Amino acid sequence: MKLSVSFLFVLCCFLSVVVARNEDVCSQPLIIGTCRARIPLYYFDSKTNSCEKFEYGGCDGNDNQFATLDECKKACM
Repeated sequence: MKLSVSFLFVLCCFLSVVVARNEDVCSQPLIIGTCRARIPLYYFDSKTNSCEKFEYGGCDGNDNQFATLDECKKACM
């Protein structure tokens, strides 16, 4: 019984960290970057609550960038 309660507690803590991290990532602003690589990626626009395509410069970005539309939706919607 104690093991089950301990496991559930650890699981809840882990999930709360994962959910909080995704919310933080999804609320970050779009940063195109200062380089000129023009890498096609997706970001979550928190104002429209949607994933949008953009061209990433390749440097000086943040974590709000996803390789596919599906990855963006899974993380932020």
